Formats: sequence, C-alpha cells, structure tokens
Amino acid sequence: MPKSARPLLPRPLFSVVPAVPPPREEGAPPKPHRGSLGSAISHALDGLIETAAQERSFRLQVAVGTAVAAFGALQALSFGEQVSLLACIALVLFAELLNTAVEAVVDLASPGLHPLARRAKDSAAAAVAVMAVASLGVATALLHSRFAQVLEGGAAPRRLLLHVGLAALAALCSLGLMAGRRWRPAARLSVGLLGAVALAAVALMSASPVMAAAAAALFALAAAAARRG
Repeated sequence: MPKSARPLLPRPLFSVVPAVPPPREEGAPPKPHRGSLGSAISHALDGLIETAAQERSFRLQVAVGTAVAAFGALQALSFGEQVSLLACIALVLFAELLNTAVEAVVDLASPGLHPLARRAKDSAAAAVAVMAVASLGVATALLHSRFAQVLEGGAAPRRLLLHVGLAALAALCSLGLMAGRRWRPAARLSVGLLGAVALAAVALMSASPVMAAAAAALFALAAAAARRG
C-alpha cells in the first residue's frame, strides 16, 4: 500500500499508565481496607463509642434516651407513637454526633481563636439545642397523655411508679457506667448488672419489644463506652 493510501489513525491525547503501588516495607502491618461494608460499619461504631466515651453532653443524651425508651416500652403505645419517640431519640443523638464532628474539624482547621470558628461551633451547638427542645416537647406530649390515660383508667399508681423507677434506674446505671470510667472494676460491674436487671424487668413487662430493644441498645452503647474509657 502506498504511503498516501495508509489510513490515518487518531493519535491518543494521553496514555494511561497503571499506577504501581510502592512496595510495602518488611514488617509493616497491612493497611486496612476501607472500601468494604464491614469496615464502614466498624468505623461508624468506633466513632459512636468514642463520642460516648469522650463527650459529656452525648453521655447525658444517651442516658435520657435510655429512660425514654425504657418507659415507652412499658406503655401501650401505638405504632405512630413508637416511631415518634424513636425518631426523637435518634435525631438528638444524630445532631450531637454532627456537632462533635464540626467541633473536631474546626479545631483542626483553626487551632487559634477566630470569629468564624466560634460562629461555626455556636451554630452547631444551637442545632443540637433546637433538636433537643423539640424532641423533649414531643416526648412530653406523648408520655403525658399516657400518664393521664393510666390515671383516668383507675390503674394503681404503684404500677406507674414502678415503670418510672425502672426507667430512671436504667438511665442512672447507663450514666454511671459512662461517667464512672475510672471506678474500680467491681463497682462498674455492679452498676452494669443493676442496669441489666432493670432492663430485663422492662423486657419482661414490655408492651413494645421495639422500644425495649432500643433501651437495651443504648445501654450496650454505654457499656462499650465505659470499656473504651
């Protein structure tokens, strides 16, 4: 074929050269694979436990959520009421987690004092406060109606006091586990067993297994944070 008859092929604009990773040093641990679902769940749980171990406000919210979930489990709540209470607990914890993340990023980006850094932190804290107040209002409205129905129905006040006592005991034990990380192991074990007994009683008398499971999950988070501390 003469030169003039040769087909003109387009020249590539650039050539792709596969990147070759640098050789790993001998004795160095392998890098964790962050792309799998298992590792993503592991990192998420680690961030949740670390926040509960380090942030005092988050510990208080976990304890309050435990009390609300435990008390709600002992009431004959409708499906909508259960969803509303669980959403309130989850949204408050979600807002506090975001607040913690914002504070960590701001501290990393601006170690010194800066008006914008202060504004970012204040705004994040205000978001948590708004969510907490709104959730408290929703939970109070729902549980107050249950209080009124129990009293109007002629139910013994002792049963209502028992429900309140079990929920408060579970919350106090949850808070004690997280706040008493420097206690002796025997003291922490006693608090943990007392809280577990309270939640077991809640599960036995529960009218809502979902709410009882939520209370148990929050208590397990408190126990994991105590071990982390």
